[in-house]
Amino acid sequence: MLLDHAALESVTLSWASPGQSVRIVKVLDAVEPRTKGPGGGGIFPGFLAPPVPQGRGTTHVLRGVSVVAAGHLPRAQEALVEMSGPTAALSPLGATHNLVVEFAPAPEARWEDVDLALRRGCSPWPPTWPRPPSRSTPRRCST
Repeated sequence: MLLDHAALESVTLSWASPGQSVRIVKVLDAVEPRTKGPGGGGIFPGFLAPPVPQGRGTTHVLRGVSVVAAGHLPRAQEALVEMSGPTAALSPLGATHNLVVEFAPAPEARWEDVDLALRRGCSPWPPTWPRPPSRSTPRRCST
């Protein structure tokens, strides 16, 4: 869904592992891949899953791996990650295998829609830009 989101002009996936001569720039966010087994309340309740009490079910975690969003968003604090050399130890991401999701916003996209696409990985339809005159609020992505 992220690869064909209307708010993103392009999305590039790349892999960066510890020890590689790689620098990840414009890092906006990183998450550890995880999923909830049967009987659980979901991952990131209230954001990616319904807001229910947690503590049930099994959480499956892909340890030592991170999914990293990299690109430019106005007013966002960007970071960089060195994957080799003495500065690699300055970031916890320097020691993980990173799936880097690099993006370029679509020319007419609102920054809120770009941010939503990156954080939720969902495709609101219709897109909220340009905002249809008949709708007062855009439809949110489903969880």
